[in-house]
Amino acid sequence: MDSSDRMRRLYMSGRREEEEQRNQELSDAEAALEEVRAGLGYGSGGWGAASPESRLQWLDGCAAEGVPAWTLRHLRALPAPIAAACRTTASFDTIRIAVDLSELTIHGAGLCLTAYNEVLLGLLEEYEGHAAHIRTLAAPFISVDFLYAASRAASNAADLARHLQLSATQAQVSANVPETLAARSADIGIRFAIFTGHSLLLASSLLQNEALSAAPLPPLVPRLAAAVRDSQLPAGVARALMTCPRPNSPVVPGQGAGGAGSPWGPVAQMGVPVWPAVPDSLWALAVLTETALHLHGCGGAVALSAGSALGAALAHPHVASLRLALLQTLWERAGLGPRAAGQCSGSGGGEPHVWVFSCIALVAVGMWQEGRQGLLPAPDDARLPAEPGVPPGLQLARAAARTAEALCRLSRSQGLARGFSAEQRRQLLTETCLSHLLPFTNPRRPRSPEELPHWAEASAWVVAAALEGLEAAAAECAGEEKVAAMGSGGAVDLATALASAVRAAATMASELESARLTASQREGLAASLRHAGLAASLDHALRLAFAAADRAAAPGASEGDRRLAAVLGNLLPYTSDLLSALTPACGSAAAWDVSGVALTLAKRASLVARGLEAAEATAAATPAGAVQACLGGPRGSSPGSLAAALGRCGALLRRRWEGLPEGGRGAAAEPAPAGHSPAGGGAPEGELGAYFFQAAGRLAAQLGADAAACELRSTSPEDPSLQALTRTGAAAALTECLAHASALCSAPGRLAAARLLACQPHRLIAAACKLLVAWRSAGGDPDEVEPRGRLEAVLSLTALRLAAHPSLSARVRRWLVPSAGQWEEAAGGEASSAADALEGAEEHGVDAAAGAQMVAAAAAEAGTEAERGCLVQAWGEGWRSHDGWRMADGSSFSPPLTLLRLARGGGAGGGRGADWEADADAAFRSGAMGLLVWAEGAEAGGSPTPPQLPEGMIQGPREASSPEAMRAAAAALRTPLPPHLKAPPEGRALPKLRVCGFPGCASFGGRSEAGLALRPCGGCRAVRYCGPGCQRAHWREGHQGECGALAEAAARAATGAGE
Repeated sequence: MDSSDRMRRLYMSGRREEEEQRNQELSDAEAALEEVRAGLGYGSGGWGAASPESRLQWLDGCAAEGVPAWTLRHLRALPAPIAAACRTTASFDTIRIAVDLSELTIHGAGLCLTAYNEVLLGLLEEYEGHAAHIRTLAAPFISVDFLYAASRAASNAADLARHLQLSATQAQVSANVPETLAARSADIGIRFAIFTGHSLLLASSLLQNEALSAAPLPPLVPRLAAAVRDSQLPAGVARALMTCPRPNSPVVPGQGAGGAGSPWGPVAQMGVPVWPAVPDSLWALAVLTETALHLHGCGGAVALSAGSALGAALAHPHVASLRLALLQTLWERAGLGPRAAGQCSGSGGGEPHVWVFSCIALVAVGMWQEGRQGLLPAPDDARLPAEPGVPPGLQLARAAARTAEALCRLSRSQGLARGFSAEQRRQLLTETCLSHLLPFTNPRRPRSPEELPHWAEASAWVVAAALEGLEAAAAECAGEEKVAAMGSGGAVDLATALASAVRAAATMASELESARLTASQREGLAASLRHAGLAASLDHALRLAFAAADRAAAPGASEGDRRLAAVLGNLLPYTSDLLSALTPACGSAAAWDVSGVALTLAKRASLVARGLEAAEATAAATPAGAVQACLGGPRGSSPGSLAAALGRCGALLRRRWEGLPEGGRGAAAEPAPAGHSPAGGGAPEGELGAYFFQAAGRLAAQLGADAAACELRSTSPEDPSLQALTRTGAAAALTECLAHASALCSAPGRLAAARLLACQPHRLIAAACKLLVAWRSAGGDPDEVEPRGRLEAVLSLTALRLAAHPSLSARVRRWLVPSAGQWEEAAGGEASSAADALEGAEEHGVDAAAGAQMVAAAAAEAGTEAERGCLVQAWGEGWRSHDGWRMADGSSFSPPLTLLRLARGGGAGGGRGADWEADADAAFRSGAMGLLVWAEGAEAGGSPTPPQLPEGMIQGPREASSPEAMRAAAAALRTPLPPHLKAPPEGRALPKLRVCGFPGCASFGGRSEAGLALRPCGGCRAVRYCGPGCQRAHWREGHQGECGALAEAAARAATGAGE
């Protein structure tokens, strides 16, 4: 301090000949100071190795020597010479003295303050043990006088730097090499920004520690909050950062000539070294924001007043300009700014600490979010400087979307920043940062329709960014450590942000449904969501959720595994909501591709269905085991939630492939004509559709039967809402699978018929009928009326189309005819013979009518005792009391019960000879076709002519409340589902589909199924496997016996011979 004072007197006197000697004295004093600090434990790593006692001893010594008072005196002395130098009449000597004194002040005061503040900031980590001592030692540096002096010094240094950049000033002193003074002044301004940033960080950190201490609120809090506001220290720091350029350094937009207050102005030719100067100030702004939010939430007049004081300081125009400039810098670093194609000016500033990027997002966008929501008491909602002609809400939504994209790009090493390590990526993508880029669930101000697409885009980018963070958390470790990392607190926090982002996207999509967007706006929304990779992100997220659920359910799972699974379990219902709402919002199902999501959901459905079927097999005579399995696990990851998501995804796939109108009659709408179907054997889907609906149907059938069996329990369910979710989820999946089967009935070609049988339509029908019985027994839940009605509509039409199908009608009739025996262990072995009959007819040039007769004969052969009567009980009880149809004269009419009557031919089935069976089959199909024509006309809203049926065949609803009817209903619920049919191999061969072919595969690694190392079976090449374990298990479970048939089917499909 003495050496600095002597140097000051030298500058003021103008005796430049002693300058070298005084500089040496100052250097010697600095070396002595370092020696003293080293003796107390200060080293290359700072004060970290020193004990708290040594650090306090250092602070006591500094205070005793008058460091605070000396620093304050020199800061107060600076404005006068700078004001003299900024006059238009100032001489070169006056300007040079101002620059010299500014440089000396920041050098000496900065050295003293840094030596003091860095110790105080370190002690704040042990605040509870040294609170009283810290408050005493920090008091001089957090007083309003000191903070004001520091703020004014920084502003004055900025004024001097700006003055020396003016062309008039340069012309005035052109003979005295003004460039040197301008460069020195810019460097001084940045050093003052760092100096005052330290002061602001100390004040904000101490304020936060005091505010978070136990109630009542300490008196230091309102006093210090008022000091921060009245001193305008945040504004002074921001002004210095925004004004002072330095050669060969990165710039921030609006810096230098534009200066504070003109954020949209031109960019300076030279820029400040923003990254070394920003961190302390940026972190201080984040701490002040967090403290203001805490105080506002505390309530009470004192806390609210202190929070408002901080809000006013943060909302200063200079601070807002800095926030916007840093945000634009973040965008440019991510390759989104106007200089994305080139390089940022200069290279002297280096790269920032990675947390700076996320902190910018918090301070720039998060602060405005909190202010707009009323959680941060700040003038004008602490908004960024206005963009001309753009409403505040729209500007905020755009900024959030762009910032979320920037963070995601940076995490992927895109843009101008260098690549980050896994640890840096995890530091970049924090839950706190990402959550502030999402729309509030209940906004204080209604969102305009123009804002919604941008908030949806922001949510999509946050989903992608959170996934990058989770991948980074896993990439830091390997093996068992990798699994542990996924269950860590940081991973759970990121999973929370991920789930929140998917929910926010679903909310925005739901609001967009009712928004009156133009066609171009909807196309723009779809394009932005595709650009954000939302569909791929959902696929990745679901795979993480399924893998986490499996880890949590495994023996020896940690508490972290269970917490992560519980958070990610929410993804399934949120994804289901998003799938439902996003298609109308984007304008069409073709607007975005959900193929990856469909594949992952179907694979999970296959795995879960195996578990439910195994539970049913071990349940013996009681359904308790199956009931426990279908209602087990958390609600979000339950089989019911999975079935609901399958239903939503199935609706999207059908609309995308079949060309159904978005606002049609729902899932039960009549399928599009076969001519609208894409190429591929006439089937209205490809291999993905076949796999999806077969897997979804397998789960839907078993889950529907199990959910219906829950009504047999004598005790009330522990969670009635979960039981209702299971019923409605199963109904949604059954509805879409039945609608898909209905579409296959209308499609020509052998492949369509084979894939229809592979969907196990008899099990779908049985499960749907069981649900109708359960709904009748349980009474009417208002929330289940709509799904029940949709299921009834599609079930009746699908059954009639199956009954009228030329190659399946005889088989369907046998399902509805009572059987004298019990089902055999294996069923449907002759199913392929029906398909073979059709193939043989086509190969020998037999016409279509003759071919149909041959198929019918083969189908009659397939009607074995194992299948006979498999739907009698469920079908009759499911439709017993349904009264949804009327004849033209108003009388009740039940097409399903009439179909049942037609199948029996007026009496019991079986044992009447082949000729009688053939005649009965023909009569059944003829009657079914008449019923179908009538039902389709009634469904379209017309009054069709009653079907022409033999006398006594038309049936109406029956009474369902008698004891006999109730016993029959219970028996129908208790009866197991029919066994699986052995479908033709053409319906199950999927050689081009990239998915593990083992139905029990539980591997959900990788971002998608295609990310797994899938290899085809060496024998048939019609299925693929993710590893030898799955291949061996599938071989033992039946692939060994069908490999050859699948190989032939795949070969026929490759040559087109299978059509």
